[in-house]
Amino acid sequence: MRPTLEVADVFRRHGAAFRDHHGAHLGRVERRVMAAIETCRTPALGGHVEQCGDCGLVRCVYNSCRNRHCPKCQGLARAEWLEARQAELLPVPYFHVVFTLPVPAAEIAFQNKRVVYAILFRAAAEALRDVAADPRHLGAEIGAVAVLHSWGQAMTYHPHLHCIVPAGGLSLDQTRWVACRPGFLLPVRVLSQRFRELFVARLRAAFAAGELRFSGTLAALAEPAAFAERLAALLGVEWVVYAKPPFAGPDAVLAYLGRYTHRVAIANSRLIELANGAVDFTWKDYRDHGKTKVMTLSADEFIRRFLLHTVPDGFHRIRHIGFMANGHRTEKLALCRTLLAAPTPEPAAPSERPAPARSLSEPERNAVLSVLHEERFQDRSPAAVQATLLDEGQYLCSIRTMYRILQQEGESGERRDQLVHPSYRKPELLATAPNQLWSWDITKLRGPVKWTYFYLYVIIDVFSRYVTGWMIAYREGAELAKKFIEEAIGKHQVPAGQLTIHADRGRVMRSKPVAFLMADLGVTKSHSRPYVSDDNPYSESQFRTMKYRPEFPDRFGCIQDSRAFCQQFFQWYNEEHRHSGIALLTPAMVHFGETQTVLAHRQVVLDTAYQAHPDRFVRRPPKPMLLPSEVWINKPAPSGETTKEGSQ
Repeated sequence: MRPTLEVADVFRRHGAAFRDHHGAHLGRVERRVMAAIETCRTPALGGHVEQCGDCGLVRCVYNSCRNRHCPKCQGLARAEWLEARQAELLPVPYFHVVFTLPVPAAEIAFQNKRVVYAILFRAAAEALRDVAADPRHLGAEIGAVAVLHSWGQAMTYHPHLHCIVPAGGLSLDQTRWVACRPGFLLPVRVLSQRFRELFVARLRAAFAAGELRFSGTLAALAEPAAFAERLAALLGVEWVVYAKPPFAGPDAVLAYLGRYTHRVAIANSRLIELANGAVDFTWKDYRDHGKTKVMTLSADEFIRRFLLHTVPDGFHRIRHIGFMANGHRTEKLALCRTLLAAPTPEPAAPSERPAPARSLSEPERNAVLSVLHEERFQDRSPAAVQATLLDEGQYLCSIRTMYRILQQEGESGERRDQLVHPSYRKPELLATAPNQLWSWDITKLRGPVKWTYFYLYVIIDVFSRYVTGWMIAYREGAELAKKFIEEAIGKHQVPAGQLTIHADRGRVMRSKPVAFLMADLGVTKSHSRPYVSDDNPYSESQFRTMKYRPEFPDRFGCIQDSRAFCQQFFQWYNEEHRHSGIALLTPAMVHFGETQTVLAHRQVVLDTAYQAHPDRFVRRPPKPMLLPSEVWINKPAPSGETTKEGSQ
């Protein structure tokens, strides 16, 4: 039954006045939320026709805004989400854990929602995992569903996470289910301390990376000293983390989750009256034993409080943690059920949906399919087909409907295969000595915080594996690459007409400054084929060697740190690293012509060993590994043999 009063009514009657008074303080997200709620299910968004599949009743209804902040538009999303979660419930008790930010942290969060909300999720998830993994507490990998809320019953700003946590987890060796003690999940004081520590550390890192912005009453926090003082205050207060008793069963878990997942600020059912510029609504006063009371706010204040809880574009309010994380949830839940000896739930049968009254009739559908099958359209996309038909004065249906018809006929994939792509020749490059064939590439090195990177440019000689040049910069750029390559060629005094430089098809590698430089220096350029990962194997292998080193850090504190590391690494790689692809010689030995001397010395040592104990060498006298006489990128198949690619 539709409520007699809705949030949309408040916005429609008083939204214009609110914009006039507070327009200077409204951001793009807030303005879009207001517009969406005001126009939801009104003629402004158009309408559609619905028909009952049983009685044939037809009705015209207006389209919904589908904004996630709209109280009317989340019912279907909520039902679909809960249906998907039904199959993920385990036959164990579930706890409700809440992580709350203290007021000094909440003030920072309000002005930096995207950054601080992400920190809140990560700190809470890591705190749960760390404490649960400790053998003194549970000694297991746990899972959880976390939902972000930023409001209380009175719609004031109160950011916190609701986490639904199974009462137990997978043992650290993944061989058994570790159950919690009855009625007890984890010590909340330990959780609180760990959560506070992680949150403050991540907040400090975000400030150091320049990710936080302050204005108004918090403008002073832009100064490092003032921010450090605020962090000290945060460490000095107790952070509220509490765990509620376990739910009665899995059904109760879903019923509870349904109240929290797809809702923002207030439900329409709580509104009582809108009159004389004031809004009356019910709220529970938890300080007075949860009694239901009526609160009256001016319409201006009601809208202001509602907009406090808008979520940044693209931010996920619901996240999964531990063994319930998206990357491995299916496999881990199956393992949990196996260890719990619980049956796998049957997937819900898809509900039959009657065809809308606006659907194409069968003759109309056949006419569309006939046009799509015309010879002139067989390799054209539906968008191109519709554009051509419009130019001819004909409209059959929407582009999406064309795609839907093709998909039903099993032809959507085939049409994509019919598109004509340019052919790219397989690069077949040979090197028989140093400075004949170089390979270069760019890789990212992670900076001090997420989404910050330094860019490492590296040129490697394919025959000797010697790194002939490297550089670290703050960005990828064609002019930087041009200067880098020019300096490397000049340093090694490579004559014109001798060198080929191979790279992938990145934007910088194919840029005009780099191409013109190679033409001027008499260098042949070569590129990998699109979407072929093994056309540039030597650069990729060199990057793996670097990043798999034990001392390679997860993140670099600054660009100077990354340069210092690479200076030591490339010195080791060129001068000390015995490379298996070049007879266990160092790249410098091969590049600078020391191969024969070193291999001759190795042969002398092996001959001495053989003469001392010939019985220890059963088959033949030992010989050192020999340096390959030629190195290929994509060596051609011998005459008479057919490669897998050539047989297609």
